[in-house]
Amino acid sequence: MLGPAVSALISRCQVVAGHFGEVTPAALVHEVRGLITDLPLVPSRAEQLVIGDVLDRVLARLVRYLALDRNPDIAQRFVTLAEARAMPDLWRTQWTQISDLCSTLLDSRLDPITHHVDPRVIRMLEVIDERYADATLTVRSAAKAANLSAWHGARLLKHQSGCGFVRHLHRRRIAVACDLLGDHSRSIKEISTAVGYAHPSQFSRHFKLAFGVTPFAFRNKPRRTDFS
Repeated sequence: MLGPAVSALISRCQVVAGHFGEVTPAALVHEVRGLITDLPLVPSRAEQLVIGDVLDRVLARLVRYLALDRNPDIAQRFVTLAEARAMPDLWRTQWTQISDLCSTLLDSRLDPITHHVDPRVIRMLEVIDERYADATLTVRSAAKAANLSAWHGARLLKHQSGCGFVRHLHRRRIAVACDLLGDHSRSIKEISTAVGYAHPSQFSRHFKLAFGVTPFAFRNKPRRTDFS
């Protein structure tokens, strides 16, 4: 049986899989990199196998989506990953290297004037990652951290990432909620508060928009692992 952390990872992969075609490539790489960063530290052998299968599929889909599947450096990274299949301790490093290489190759082929990811946009995304649980977090405070006005920050974020501040914030909160829903000792109301929603009804509404089911139904349904 899978532990809560691995079940939550699968759920988050489903969230990311739904973003293909909706957000910019740079934002998508950022989301996949977040999956790798948040991997459980000490999974069981059975969980290692599931994690390996899930992350391999997500990364393979990312590479195809970015049209990098014919790149020799990417191909070599996947060969190295396959060779490390018997050494789970090396998987995280290999996955990180693949995602970092995707980011580097993506940056190198984008037009530097129209497609360069502004560091201020990255800072706003970091603020969302750091403060998603703060129910008072607004585009104004995120923009201020990036030395931007609320208007300019909102416009720049939407232009470069393909999504506005509110959508990014809800996505982050729902992704974390997926992790927490694996812990059946916590009520849905407690999870709602923990991820920054002032009211459980607001949490349920946004969760259902993302998954088509309520948090309660999601918590009790079997997990899929096909992301290809």
